[in-house]
Amino acid sequence: MSADVSNPIQDLLQRRLMLVSTISALTAKTHRLIQEHSGAEMEILRLELALGRSPAEGELLHALAKAEADAEAIRSRQEDCAAEIEVAEAAVSEVDRLIAASKEKTVMNQQSVPDLTLFDLLARNWQRPAAIRQICFNDDDTLLAVICADGSLAFARMADNEPPEARITVDRGQATISPRQGKAAPLIITRVKGARSVSLHRDGGFLSAGANGGLLRLSRAGEIAETLFSIDQPVQAFDYCAATHATAIVVGDRLHFHTGKDPSSAKANLPGMASEHVAFATDGTRIAVATEERLIVFRGGSELEPLVGIYLPAPPLSLKWSDDGNWLAVGLDGAGLCLLDANAGRNVVLGDFPAPVRSVTWSAQEKVLIAAGAYRIAGWSMKTPPFDDNATGALATGRVGLVLVDAVAAQPEGRLVAAGRSNGQVVVAPIGSGEELVVRPAGGPVTALQWTRDGRHLAMGDALGNVAIATFPAQLFK
Repeated sequence: MSADVSNPIQDLLQRRLMLVSTISALTAKTHRLIQEHSGAEMEILRLELALGRSPAEGELLHALAKAEADAEAIRSRQEDCAAEIEVAEAAVSEVDRLIAASKEKTVMNQQSVPDLTLFDLLARNWQRPAAIRQICFNDDDTLLAVICADGSLAFARMADNEPPEARITVDRGQATISPRQGKAAPLIITRVKGARSVSLHRDGGFLSAGANGGLLRLSRAGEIAETLFSIDQPVQAFDYCAATHATAIVVGDRLHFHTGKDPSSAKANLPGMASEHVAFATDGTRIAVATEERLIVFRGGSELEPLVGIYLPAPPLSLKWSDDGNWLAVGLDGAGLCLLDANAGRNVVLGDFPAPVRSVTWSAQEKVLIAAGAYRIAGWSMKTPPFDDNATGALATGRVGLVLVDAVAAQPEGRLVAAGRSNGQVVVAPIGSGEELVVRPAGGPVTALQWTRDGRHLAMGDALGNVAIATFPAQLFK
């Protein structure tokens, strides 16, 4: 790239980084002002109650007037912050437009065909009719289920006629990989309509909740084998436990525990609004349910005894147990994430995220919690959990980017984590390291990531309807 083109782009990138930093600082300031305003409102309430008992108390009247003035001043500062954030966001949009225009001009000037990326060499991809909502491997990693925002459900076959290992050649000690010659095998399109979610099931099949209510068991061929759980209401959420073959199902304001052996199921009432997040601990002994306002842990079984319950400061967006069953992480909408010690009942909210935490994951090998919602991969070691200080156990992973991390997924038995950004980039990084490998350079905003159990295949989906499976040669991470 010539100097007269690269310098303006570099200047724009520096300008964008400064604006993003300004927005982050203003967002943190806004959160502090919200807390200050809550304190001021509590003081006003206290003084009003005191005046109710002593209406003629002059000092109380003076203190109330001062508290109301303080609250109004805080509100004014909040409005100023909001206006500054709006101006900075508009400036970011304009800088993005200028960067895109500069890049387009650069490509036109170069008049060359771009080189193949690592994604082109390692991945198979398919185009779906709508944004990818969820992806899920079956129990033997031979199929990948893909649900779109339009409710369609399809399966991708993991069998590959042109795996990367078969396309690697070594000449004088230099290994090279050749591009694929053929297309990926077509998807298996199921007849399920209005699918909301999917999970693995026994014998290589899947479970899916559809628009008409109930829970369907699907065969490897994509056929509807049976209705596992029949009800005339939509299933908001469900989870299947491979260890016990039980299923936890949320319908309306009730949690159902279904074993498959008995057509009936145990039930428990859920307080507040219905939940879209339910998860078994790995051994199936406990079930976590995150409603709009609360996180509740039940004992799995016929009694569904509540064990732990805490209030959440914001609606949940994601819910994940650690592999050892000791910890629960709940990604929150605009309020960071909540970490719960499931045994002791202690919990902490880890804030200061610039965006909603839509994705959380756990590294079993490293005993680390990893979250999306920041400009880099956020992580905390559970060897020193962050109950007293949010910085305790914090692990910086990968590089700081100019766009947000939207999705994360840790290798089930390795020390790598995959992260997808809102600009479509997908990277793989060792936990706690600043190094990262760019797997996909760009595309639609990443909505879903998942590894196979052996950590050799990474599936990804994005908001433009692209779903892909990247297969990593064994020697790539050596």
